[in-house]
Amino acid sequence: MVVRPESPTPAATTRSSSGSPPPADLGAAGKELWRQITSEFTLESSAEVQQFYEACCMEDRAVKLRKHIDREGEMVEIRGTRRDHPCLKHELAARAFVVRTIANLFPSPPAEKPRRYRSSTGYYG
Repeated sequence: MVVRPESPTPAATTRSSSGSPPPADLGAAGKELWRQITSEFTLESSAEVQQFYEACCMEDRAVKLRKHIDREGEMVEIRGTRRDHPCLKHELAARAFVVRTIANLFPSPPAEKPRRYRSSTGYYG
């Protein structure tokens, strides 16, 4: 479970307002994502840290794929036919993984639904 820094947490998981330093092997995009998220949330278990690390790695991969696509163009010619760049689907999958992982690790509070008023009971027979 993820806890906001304002709530009391065990001493081992308490983070300062700047968050924990990102792992050294992350790229620029992954490090930036790590800093942004860890400044707002606290990761309590090693499983959460590992999941978030994988999301940051995928953010780096998505940025690398985007640079590759930008260099070659979004449409490429394969056997005389113009097609979508093959890396587009991989970039989309990487970004979707990042979004899903962050949404699972740091769920937003459920929105309060308006009350439903029922009509008077009638004859349904």
